[in-house]
Amino acid sequence: MIYKQYNIDENYNGIYTLKDNNILILTNNILEIDRQTGKITNEYKLNNNYTSIDYKDNIIYASNNDHTITINTKTKEKEEISNNNKINNTIIPIYTNNNYKKEECLLFNITEYTKEEKNNILLLNYIKPDNIFKQYNININKEENALMITGEFNKDDYVYIILDKFLDKRIYKLDTSNKISYKYIHNNSLKGKYSIYIKINDKIYKINNYINF
Repeated sequence: MIYKQYNIDENYNGIYTLKDNNILILTNNILEIDRQTGKITNEYKLNNNYTSIDYKDNIIYASNNDHTITINTKTKEKEEISNNNKINNTIIPIYTNNNYKKEECLLFNITEYTKEEKNNILLLNYIKPDNIFKQYNININKEENALMITGEFNKDDYVYIILDKFLDKRIYKLDTSNKISYKYIHNNSLKGKYSIYIKINDKIYKINNYINF
């Protein structure tokens, strides 16, 4: 498999689309990356959190549950569109082990360490994933240098990802402000075999499989 890696310094939400020969990726804002050099050529500022982007005829579409904003890449003009006029956007996965184009797969690498939480979560009363857990549509994917967790949560949910091995426990908080939430855990300081736990509000679930870094 052939892939290209692009380094960015912002939180990456796992969504991108193509603009001619460039790439548009969704972070807190929208970054336009030159596909050949990897340099950021444009940045489009956003005031809200979005869960999908699309591009067509010089227009960028960024959408969430409430509305869609359009950005004219020529004039930089922005316009909000109500849900009644919302286009059908497509979320494109960044990297999957089982479904990729033969000629190229894109991988975005966050250069900073993933922030860890300082609070301690005791892994005593955990349970196996149940029907309630399945409703969150949680997916865990191991990339070359990171772990990607996605799920569908409510804004008032408290979600933590816990990676645990002997004398080494890492805790990461997942932002649930978007309907589709993402957590990208870089493996800069991780080494070895970790058990995976996910705490959702007052329940702790132990995932059946392990993760190796």
